[in-house]
Amino acid sequence: MFTEWKLSPFDVFCLGMTIKGAWIYRSAPDPSRLEESLGGILRRYPLLTGRYDAARKAVVWDRTPDTEGFLSEVDAPGHKCSEDMYKLVPQYNTDDFKKGKCPAFHAWYIRLDDGVAVVAQGAHAVMDGCTFYNLIKEWALLTCSGKTSRSMTVDQGLLPGTTAFSREETVQKVTEAQWVKLGMKDLLRMVLNGIRYGSKDRFSIEVSQEQLGRLREETGAGTNAVLCALAVDMLHKASEKAGKRKCSDYTLLEVADLRGRACGIGEDFFGNFSQAVVMGRFSPGTPARAIREAAGKALAPERLDMTVRLSFCVNGYALPYFFFNASSMNTPSLDLIYINNQLRLKAWDTDFGCGLPLRVQQAELEDMVKFWQSSQDGPVEIIFTGAAAKLLKKYHG
Repeated sequence: MFTEWKLSPFDVFCLGMTIKGAWIYRSAPDPSRLEESLGGILRRYPLLTGRYDAARKAVVWDRTPDTEGFLSEVDAPGHKCSEDMYKLVPQYNTDDFKKGKCPAFHAWYIRLDDGVAVVAQGAHAVMDGCTFYNLIKEWALLTCSGKTSRSMTVDQGLLPGTTAFSREETVQKVTEAQWVKLGMKDLLRMVLNGIRYGSKDRFSIEVSQEQLGRLREETGAGTNAVLCALAVDMLHKASEKAGKRKCSDYTLLEVADLRGRACGIGEDFFGNFSQAVVMGRFSPGTPARAIREAAGKALAPERLDMTVRLSFCVNGYALPYFFFNASSMNTPSLDLIYINNQLRLKAWDTDFGCGLPLRVQQAELEDMVKFWQSSQDGPVEIIFTGAAAKLLKKYHG
């Protein structure tokens, strides 16, 4: 007997992406204990044992799934905790997932010379960062204490429909909201930008907790706004030094967890329910407090609710509209700056029974700018990717 989990428009957008994490410890429980507790988690969320069926556009699994074999052991003599753990395990293959050849989740236990690591990888199509990191925390809690927190809610039926508005109503509403109509030239530009700037370049800086505290006090703004202002200022200075034209106004986008904010979806929803949100159009040098105030307006529930519902309908009717000009993403022009603040996920707060991790590696998604904290009380990393990373490498080179 099989059951299925239909992919939503948010899921389909992530179909070719991997979500992953690596938790590095000085010591951790025996892998047999980890495997036993992982089985309990997989019975809670059996869709993670499932395989993608392209014809159904769904993940399909047996109602009584086999939960064995989802944790592999790796001996890595000569390797230490300071290294890149992703290089010590096979890369999750999204092509195989899309062909139905592998399940949606797998984990590894790595023995290192000076510690151990737990690596988890899976299909981004079934879970966003909020779901993924909560999943690992549930696994850790079950391993540590034999108990788990309340299960996340696995119910795609809670999401808005793709025909909630008629096709005509959808076109009318997105036109009134001044959504961008993307033509063939825009789509071609997006493809070419992906080829030209979609590199694996990375550039990062660290901001200490002490420095963050000073900036919050000086600006009267919170951590997110302070870091946004800092990252944007770095990019503009690098652009001007690189000989670009004087930086003009830019659109700021941030990834937002929409749970508890839109469409009646609760905080415990399992799946993908995060989306980029337009925070506003700003001038270079805009203070952090102004960014904070604009973000408060942008995250108003009624505004988010309509954007999500229209996004689902636009996808359902295959209409060429988007709520921002996506053809400007990830380019050196800095007309659009895209930020993913992952600090709220608190990935470091994951204890399998032997203490908090020495550090946690972030998921390495291709966001233009990311904020990440790899250990408790550790510095915040501002991580730049692609065209932004190339720009900053030249500036600091």
